[in-house]
Amino acid sequence: MFGNNKQETLNRINALTNEYQQLQKRIFKLNNFVDSYKQRHYEDEHTDDFEDEYITACSEQLDYMSRYSLLLQTRATQLQVSLDKDQDKS
Repeated sequence: MFGNNKQETLNRINALTNEYQQLQKRIFKLNNFVDSYKQRHYEDEHTDDFEDEYITACSEQLDYMSRYSLLLQTRATQLQVSLDKDQDKS
């Protein structure tokens, strides 16, 4: 358990959950931007290489953000399970 202290663990779970929620908002916005660009690109074939590279970078960033989001969620879950086990022992 984080710091062997119930309150510290709860604070850490809350911090991870808040970070996860903020990241989900950013992922949603960036995903909408990328999807919108791809739709315009599909309709209009006159795009330049810079735009394509930028969107590719945005797509890669989305992938990294999604992975990090999953790690945040996993860690918060692990801490909660650990906290629950400690409470069951009491």
